[in-house]
Amino acid sequence: MGPFSDEVKTNLTKHIIKQDLDIKDIIFLEKLDKRNDYITRLELFDIILDSFPYGSHSTAAEALFIGKIPLITLKGNSFHSRIGSSLLKSVGLEKLVTQNLKEYFETTDFYIKNPDELIKLKKNLINIDINKKSKDYIDSFQNLLKKIHKSIEI
Repeated sequence: MGPFSDEVKTNLTKHIIKQDLDIKDIIFLEKLDKRNDYITRLELFDIILDSFPYGSHSTAAEALFIGKIPLITLKGNSFHSRIGSSLLKSVGLEKLVTQNLKEYFETTDFYIKNPDELIKLKKNLINIDINKKSKDYIDSFQNLLKKIHKSIEI
C-alpha cells in the first residue's frame, strides 16, 4: 500500500479489524524513490487487488509482466476501469476479471483460501513469453485504432 498518513493507516486498520481480518497480514509500505527498488518489492506480493473505479495501469502491467503476480480486477464501464481486464485478457487470465463486487470478493477469497491455485496462476504467468504477449497486445490496440479511424473517415 503506498505512503499513507497516520489518519489513513488508522482508518484502514479499524476497517480491517472490523472485518475480522488479521492486521498482521497487512503491511503498510513506504514510498520508494528508485524504480528498481519498487520492482524488487514486487517479490513480496502473492496477489494484487486492483482498485476501482480507477484501476491500476502501469502497476498492473508491471505486476503481471515483470513481477509475475496475478491481479484480480473489477471490470467497469470506463477506460480507466477496464485496463486491468484488458491486461488479464492479454495473458489468458480472464477468470480474474470480475463483473461485480460480490464476484470480486468471492474470487479474492477463493485464492486466499486456495494457495495451490494461486501458485498455478503464478506458474502460468512465469511461462508467458512477455515479448510475444506485448507485441500481440500492441498489434490488437493498433488494429482497433485503425478500425476507429476508418469508421470516422470523411
